[in-house]
Amino acid sequence: PSQADWTLAGNSYSWSTRHHHIIDLILFILFILLLLTYTLSLVNEHTFTAAKHLLVMVHISDLPPEVLLQILSYLPLPSLHAVVLTSRPWHAFYQTHQSTLYHQAACHHRYIPSMDVTFDQAKSSYSLHGLRRADSWRNFSRYLFNMHSAWIGSGDVNARTYSANGSRVHRIKVDEAHGLVITSQTTGGITVSDLATDRVLWELSLDYVRSWAHVEYDNGFLIFDRFGEFKEVWRLATECEGKESSTIAPPDAHQHRQSDNSRKRYPSTDNRGHFIPWALLQSPEWGRAFRFVYPTLLVGSFHKAYTFDVESGKLLQTIENTQQIIDGNPLGEIHYVEVNEQHIFISGSIEMRVFSRADGRLVYNLSASHIPDVRRMRVDVPMEFLPFRQAKTQSIVLAQDSRETSLMRIGNPHYFVAVHVSGQDLVLLRDDAQILIIHDYPSAILGKRPLSDFAINVNIRHSQMSVPQVRAIYMAVDHGRAAVVTTAGVFVFTLNVLHHSPHLTSHLLPSHSPPPRLLSSHSLSSILPPILPITDTTSTTSTTSSTNTDTISTFTSTLTNSNPSPDLDPLPVASLALAACKVHSLDNYSALDQVTCLQMTESKLFLAYHPECAPEDSGRAGEDGDEDVGGEEAREGNGIQNAGVEAGDGVEDVAELELAMDEEEDPLINIPGDYPAAANEVLVEDNDEDEDDWFDEDEDLVTEWEPDLRYSANI
Repeated sequence: PSQADWTLAGNSYSWSTRHHHIIDLILFILFILLLLTYTLSLVNEHTFTAAKHLLVMVHISDLPPEVLLQILSYLPLPSLHAVVLTSRPWHAFYQTHQSTLYHQAACHHRYIPSMDVTFDQAKSSYSLHGLRRADSWRNFSRYLFNMHSAWIGSGDVNARTYSANGSRVHRIKVDEAHGLVITSQTTGGITVSDLATDRVLWELSLDYVRSWAHVEYDNGFLIFDRFGEFKEVWRLATECEGKESSTIAPPDAHQHRQSDNSRKRYPSTDNRGHFIPWALLQSPEWGRAFRFVYPTLLVGSFHKAYTFDVESGKLLQTIENTQQIIDGNPLGEIHYVEVNEQHIFISGSIEMRVFSRADGRLVYNLSASHIPDVRRMRVDVPMEFLPFRQAKTQSIVLAQDSRETSLMRIGNPHYFVAVHVSGQDLVLLRDDAQILIIHDYPSAILGKRPLSDFAINVNIRHSQMSVPQVRAIYMAVDHGRAAVVTTAGVFVFTLNVLHHSPHLTSHLLPSHSPPPRLLSSHSLSSILPPILPITDTTSTTSTTSSTNTDTISTFTSTLTNSNPSPDLDPLPVASLALAACKVHSLDNYSALDQVTCLQMTESKLFLAYHPECAPEDSGRAGEDGDEDVGGEEAREGNGIQNAGVEAGDGVEDVAELELAMDEEEDPLINIPGDYPAAANEVLVEDNDEDEDDWFDEDEDLVTEWEPDLRYSANI
């Protein structure tokens, strides 16, 4: 063929070959797509089957109970109620593991130290009468949760009146474990009555115990002062079986003779509430104030301080020269003394001083008139009278206070009315109702950090007055709470609300701060009112003036140091989280001005209060015997701040408010006229012209308050 034919044939061959290759490629791609489609269908089928199995696997009946219990261990008590309402399987799980769930909740809220604590051990660690009826972890946890909620102003309270203690009550001591109320009278004598029935069990006559005698009590030991350098020590008869009294400082014949007379007047087969002479301690010089924290008795004289071991009667230590001049200032007249295992605290008219028990040296001093610059908060008290006849507590907003309130007064300088230690917290009450709270005081007194890193100063004042006019009367501190009586009312401060309420972390901590380890961020909105942030100084008056607002007011110190030291570990963010509440039913100025004692236990607050000013009695002590005072879970026959106080026969009743506190030893002033500082200094104008007339005629009753746990929480 010709060249042209070859070329033509070649081109045709080339075109045909390319055409077949393209077709083959398309077929191959289609085959791959079909293969992928089939493969994906198989994968989807297996995936659906696996998802189905997974859905069945996460069902509550298939998850290991240990895993679910571990998850639920982070829930606070209010959230456990949601578990029951979620579904029937969850409800069944709740019913099956109810004991473990509430055991974990008790540990979460720090009612017990660890899960290793048994139920019997947990109950025995509390002296609360209401817990005696608790027969399960559920009742145990709910009772304590309601009690702690009531202390921060979110629970109802009850009030009761004790009148069997006699007229003109001066000092009050309470032993919830043995069910005893111990009082001394301004006219003399000591009375021991039953906490549940208000029946007198034993007493020392008024011609034996001097008038205005100060009383201390702890761990079964009763201590009161004679005129001069002597302190009488008596001990519960039920605690003395097989034990002999002190041989170093044995009781004298007067004590034994009075003991025989009291035994004849109040015969008893079990000696319940009876005391027998144990020792007669004599300090080297006249004591101005004394304080007993078992087993140590501290006696403060003008120039020295002495510590005794009460069981043996031995003089342990003498602190010399307590009045030494520091920066030109002496200690001043003794107002109050306090003691713990490490330190001795003496509050004078000029300074508060801390001495080491190890070597007796002065380790810290603080002038009441020149408090260092610390974080300042204020409690604004509405001036209008709130006529509550039933005991009522209300949360108080803590606002930042930018005004300088520590300036020295013209004429008389400020002084500390009382000083108390609770754990690692040191609380001081100044005469103008300013409360200085020092967290982790052992570290604070070392001086490595400024006091502002540890302390908060809370000023209680009237919201409608530009100049503070509130005076401090009395203070009791224990179990992480401080109760304060002022001429503006009775206030309770929870020093660290996060301790038993870690679920409030998300409300308290700043947004930039990580929450503490192992703390839940669940809300208490279903049980407690919302926690308000610190309000600005311009808006606090309108906020605190509303009596219908029931909110928990808290303040969390970020504890930031202006000059932080890189070699020091940062302090915990939530180390100072305050919650404050006010008892509105105790608002009478004249009655508050004459309060001579305030006593705290774990669940109650006792104070001597005039009956005509007291709120309505929720149940007079002794009327109901052992009947419930705070609901079916609050079987308390005592008298702490709970609701109202019934007037009683023209004597000063012991008023009881039951919340959550521990027995607190109160001001240690044993010289008439030297206690609550200048009690008759200022008289606020009152609308009742005849109010002061009956005050000279009537006396006071022992009034008891306790929280009504029936309405505290729906859990």
